[in-house]
Amino acid sequence: QGRSIAEPGLVEPITQVLTRFSLPVNLLASIPAQDILITMRKDKKRSAGAHRFVLPQKIGAVTYGVEIDEAEICKLY
Repeated sequence: QGRSIAEPGLVEPITQVLTRFSLPVNLLASIPAQDILITMRKDKKRSAGAHRFVLPQKIGAVTYGVEIDEAEICKLY
């Protein structure tokens, strides 16, 4: 929701569905930031130092290719 891509309140229903199926909703608490960045640097979708993501807008709609650089990823962490 921080980038104004997702409609307000979207996090809660997504979290509920993931929880219902016993899927993790908070990986950041268990994985050091540096480990995440090292792994992300190997991703084939990475371009010119930025990582591309598919981010939800609302239930049933996403935005493709949203570039987020490592500095912003660290801020979110």
